[in-house]
Amino acid sequence: RLRDIFRGDCHTTYRIVPLTVPILDRACALLEHYPLRAYDVVHLATALIVHQSLQKRGLSPLVFLSADDRLNAAARSEGLAVDNPNDHPGIVDYRGNTQEP
Repeated sequence: RLRDIFRGDCHTTYRIVPLTVPILDRACALLEHYPLRAYDVVHLATALIVHQSLQKRGLSPLVFLSADDRLNAAARSEGLAVDNPNDHPGIVDYRGNTQEP
């Protein structure tokens, strides 16, 4: 059931960004500055490229979402607004359950 909800959200709520050579190049450049894991640096590189695209179009800026403090610090250093879901105890999740600290 949760898998199906997640898959549905991926098709209706989220925009899936395919991995591209420019994203990989940006990830490699970021690794010169930040000690991040592979998936984390790809997450950050993707966010930076999407954020830049949004800015060029005059759209609302991207907010980087991660529960990883090291990754969030790198995102902030790169100029992204950051939100950590662990900073919001008591929020109701998409299944209607209250998340307690």
